[in-house]
Amino acid sequence: MAVPSDTKENFSRARLCLLAQVERGKHKRWLDVGLLREKQRYGLADVLRAALLDELNRALRPQAARSVWLAVRDEIGIPGARLELLVDLATLRAELIRSDDELLALLPRGEQVMVLDLGARAREVNGRVREHLAALAPDAHAASAAPSEGGSGTATGTE
Repeated sequence: MAVPSDTKENFSRARLCLLAQVERGKHKRWLDVGLLREKQRYGLADVLRAALLDELNRALRPQAARSVWLAVRDEIGIPGARLELLVDLATLRAELIRSDDELLALLPRGEQVMVLDLGARAREVNGRVREHLAALAPDAHAASAAPSEGGSGTATGTE
């Protein structure tokens, strides 16, 4: 049995909150005010969005976090190796940063800004989701990590 794909949106809201490490009441408030989209089932992108919104709320005042979130939420997707958020504290203008070149190009001179590392939280969440999915299908995960018979002893699947 293959590990379920995230595109099939496999998580209940309760599981999403556990994986994102977000209180269910807080998540419900975000759904009620339209900061997150309510669904019957959720996928990895939804878990990541909940965790990253939580991270914003930890770093900024609630109204500032809301404004910044609304500006960037549709651009987040599934983060790669790096994800930072550049926030102009005076205007609350926000830009997602995925490389040093982007940071240098977008970093204003003479203005007070905050750069939030969202990548660390995203990596934590990705790890929890991978562990959860592996626990659901241990035979499939073990088969993809095991060396093939008569092979060189290295795994050849995707992880």
